[in-house]
Amino acid sequence: MEEIIYTIVRIEEEDFGCEGRPDGAVPEVSVYLKSENKDSKIVVMEDSVMYTRQLDVGSKVIIGSDGSLYHPDCVMAPVDMEKDDNSARLQNEWMEHYMDAVDELDETL
Repeated sequence: MEEIIYTIVRIEEEDFGCEGRPDGAVPEVSVYLKSENKDSKIVVMEDSVMYTRQLDVGSKVIIGSDGSLYHPDCVMAPVDMEKDDNSARLQNEWMEHYMDAVDELDETL
């Protein structure tokens, strides 16, 4: 199945009004997408993930199997978690290390 490539047309931050963001809430944004055939979608993602992946208005993206946005050239091999194989475990470990590194990077900025 061919992946649909979307263009980010608008990004809106959450609006908590005068109460402000609740303690411990992760900042998220609503990302408005449009495909070449004019299909529209809205994806909600963590703001920090958008920043880390360098996604902004005008960026071309695909929707990954996890429901979040990626650059079209990002290679994401599907993983069958039902299988008891080593590749799924290794991919999960890699992703955990990657996310730890992203968190550390965010703390230093």
